[in-house]
Amino acid sequence: MMTKRRILAFLEENIGQYISGQRIANHLNISRSAVWKAVSALESEGYLIEAVKNKGYRLVGVYDELTEKSILTRLENRDIYKIKVFDTIDSTNTALMRAAGDGAAHGLVYCARSQQCGKGRLGRRFFSESRNGLYFSILLRPNLSPEDAAFLTTVAAVAVCKAIEKCSNLKPRIKWVNDVFIGNKKVCGILTQASMSFEAQLVEYAVVGIGINVFAPIGGFDEEISDIAGAVFENNEQCTKSQLLALVLDEFAKLYDMMSNKKYIMEQYRSRCFVIGERVTVYRGNDSFVGTVEEIDDDCALLIRRDDNTLLRLVSGEISIRL
Repeated sequence: MMTKRRILAFLEENIGQYISGQRIANHLNISRSAVWKAVSALESEGYLIEAVKNKGYRLVGVYDELTEKSILTRLENRDIYKIKVFDTIDSTNTALMRAAGDGAAHGLVYCARSQQCGKGRLGRRFFSESRNGLYFSILLRPNLSPEDAAFLTTVAAVAVCKAIEKCSNLKPRIKWVNDVFIGNKKVCGILTQASMSFEAQLVEYAVVGIGINVFAPIGGFDEEISDIAGAVFENNEQCTKSQLLALVLDEFAKLYDMMSNKKYIMEQYRSRCFVIGERVTVYRGNDSFVGTVEEIDDDCALLIRRDDNTLLRLVSGEISIRL
């Protein structure tokens, strides 16, 4: 048996307990260096192993390999989706947009264990190098106007919140328009891209990309985002990535079928959105101003009262708020 499998078996026998590196080395008759290398290899495969100085190693989560089978077996809506999992990819959104342009069918889902060029809003990079996150995109061929297609982001935000609520006692909240927070940390970002049919003046296809920090990466988040980025769970004994992805896809399918009932979807959105009534800074191009969010209308536009008492309807843009 390989060294890492022997170490895994020993940690599983003592799951939840700290086992010193020296004790593992003595038990398996190997060096401390071999223990460290094997533990690192196990972590790269998806095992959650906590290492604490002067205590040792502790297995804190079950194996959580993301595969087509592990997702499909947990899905209620198996007839809607076709799942494809990549070990690594440039960006699930970019790749799926390419596939859509080549004629891929509605319901195709691209999921990656890591992304090399994860995409966020406004051309930003989305941190997605860790195997502890969910990075996936859904291809849709809706009969929607460009204005209504923007509502897909709203649907996705509500679906992510509902999925997290179903598998935990957590209370996720939405920062308009596309970020999901737990406490004061962002745990999810959403990016919707679409291709327009100019002849029909309708969206030919849309790709909804969702990135969720399911667990914190080993060693923590990059310094540039550590003040705002957070994770949903501490370990995968609470929920595996496959379980969470299946829940998000099922919730999204239910809400997608209700797209005509904007009132219900917006009730779900507003009840989780924490910007209503708050002072925010609005950024539009090179300009910015401060105002108070009065409401979010049924098209998910932000109604902001500026300090000069004028009311602005913000359909898209960027806002910041002190949490």
